Amino acid sequence: TPQLVPASTADLAPLSGDVALAATRQIGALATADAGRWVQVQGQIVERVPFSSGVKFTLDDGSGQVVVLLWDSVYARVPYSATLGVGARVRVQGAVSEYRDELEVVPEVFQDVVILVGAPAPEEATVAGLTPAEMEIPLLLYRF
Repeated sequence: TPQLVPASTADLAPLSGDVALAATRQIGALATADAGRWVQVQGQIVERVPFSSGVKFTLDDGSGQVVVLLWDSVYARVPYSATLGVGARVRVQGAVSEYRDELEVVPEVFQDVVILVGAPAPEEATVAGLTPAEMEIPLLLYRF
């Protein structure tokens, strides 16, 4: 296999700007044949499901949906990760994998996740604006 070996570090020059490791793909075009390949996808988070080792996001770009799996080690280092919620728009690159017949894109490092637009802030509510059903608090009864 051909290899490129610079004679010294003077032969190296830093690139200006980000370099995508993979071309952006439409989510709807991803298939099981892409498992093991590196892809870049972009879209809106429509679901967020935390689990014991990380967070699963469902990303939708209008052509389809795919799970983006962020392990805790990656998620904890994403700048402004608190804004990664439903409604956020993100660009993610990672390896495609298949788990339980579902395609996933799994970023390797936190730099593989770019938050384009953070999730909207939760709506503020006042006590006066709550309905009786929203104000119900479960009551636990104990026998002494």
